[in-house]
Amino acid sequence: MSAAEESGTTLSAILAEMKDMKCKLSRMDELESKSTLMQNEINCMKQSVSHVKELESRSTLLQNELDITKRQCNFLQNEMNGMKDKCTYLETKCDSLERSVEILSKESTWEYSAPEIPESHWDNLEFDEEYIENMLELANGIKRFTCELRSGEYHEISLGEETDEDILNGGRFVQHDDILLPHWKELANAIQLSPSNAFESKRFILQNVQLTSLEMDLLRPALKGKLFNTLYLENNNFVNTSEGVTFAVEVIKSTSQLKKICLVNNQLETMDNVSLVLDAVISHPSIDCIRLENCLGGDINSYQILCSLIASKKPFSSIDLDNNNLQSGGGTAIPDYIASNPPLISLFLSHNRLNDNDATLIAQALKQNTNLERIHLNNNCFTSNGTEAISKAVYDPTSLNSVFECNHICQIDLDGIFWDLPLACKNTDPKNSKTKRSMKMHYILSERNKEGSNVQHLNTEFDEDEDSLKLAPKVLESIQLGKSEVIYKNLPYNYSYGRFVPPMSIMYEVLRGWKMPELFERASGR
Repeated sequence: MSAAEESGTTLSAILAEMKDMKCKLSRMDELESKSTLMQNEINCMKQSVSHVKELESRSTLLQNELDITKRQCNFLQNEMNGMKDKCTYLETKCDSLERSVEILSKESTWEYSAPEIPESHWDNLEFDEEYIENMLELANGIKRFTCELRSGEYHEISLGEETDEDILNGGRFVQHDDILLPHWKELANAIQLSPSNAFESKRFILQNVQLTSLEMDLLRPALKGKLFNTLYLENNNFVNTSEGVTFAVEVIKSTSQLKKICLVNNQLETMDNVSLVLDAVISHPSIDCIRLENCLGGDINSYQILCSLIASKKPFSSIDLDNNNLQSGGGTAIPDYIASNPPLISLFLSHNRLNDNDATLIAQALKQNTNLERIHLNNNCFTSNGTEAISKAVYDPTSLNSVFECNHICQIDLDGIFWDLPLACKNTDPKNSKTKRSMKMHYILSERNKEGSNVQHLNTEFDEDEDSLKLAPKVLESIQLGKSEVIYKNLPYNYSYGRFVPPMSIMYEVLRGWKMPELFERASGR
């Protein structure tokens, strides 16, 4: 190759390298430009992050201020509600005082002015002697309570014939009669003039007496603000149910110390009426007992009413929904409520339509409850399976563990379910559950002792492993003479002999045959 050709080749190579370097330099400039752009974006993002943190800090401060404002609003709302309650109380008291002044201004000296019912009143009325006697007794009762109140003797006010089984099924009541209105007015005036605290811890009862708007208009203002602890209205045959409900609700709302509301055999007819009663009861500060017996007929869903009472979280001590065609439809609100161990002491659900599934779930729930002292379940739709499940909630002799896990507090009223159980196995004293549990344990051990089967049952109920051996002293302790003798001596005479075996006999049987060799081997091996 000539020198010229070599020089050309070298030049071409140099040019190619320069071109390549130029491309690389251009690429570097491009990368530097992108790097600058990215750095700018990073700086912008840093600024944004800083701004976000600043906004978060401001948001936290604003949230704290909002929480403080909410607490202040709640405090002010509570104060305002308290002021409203005080205003309502004062308005009621002022109205009461105005009525008292009006009554007193018309009286210089008082005497009972309502006329006696003349015999001629009955001439054209087709009433039998029993009805006439009841009406005269009502008039005399009104007069007696009126005179007592006027003389400063304050007792519970109870008017009307006491209920019997026939009345629950729509029996006789004393009907409205204009001749009784002067008597009702005398009573209303006497209540009106009595101090509010005169009726503290006392009941106001009207049973089997018809209430029309005329009687209620007289009684309503007089009862407002009085401190009765019970309002009891039974079989009042309201001419207008809504007026009767309004009467009850207004008295409930105006009686601050009311503890118990009872509506019995007074059909409420519509859910609107029921809602008015429930709202008044649930919002009342002191009511903890509600009785709505034979009040929820027709299209009213009594199970839904019970669910509403439960869902309110109000600490009821007694709920009574007897005779209301109540059926759960597969719902578990009742057993769930019992199992949650609320402060409820009494639950009345007799004469309803609960079934075996309800009974089984209630039985399971009772084993988790230590507060309920009485439950009434008579006249439901239980078969022998349902009643057996309920029975085993109180005494289940399957094993010592099953007896131990039973409910030892609640008295269960269910169609003679416990006729075959001895007194020692029934829950009769809710205040002494430990003794009752011990008596049940002693009873099952007594029954097994008669068959000589205590050792066999104990071997079946306790495994043969090392851990179960540790339980042997505990079992012996549970039947030891000291504890069992106390229970045995305190049994009624007719239960101390026959079904119950002296504790020494049970101890002898168990010591003679159950795990004694294993216990001695273990002791000698130490």
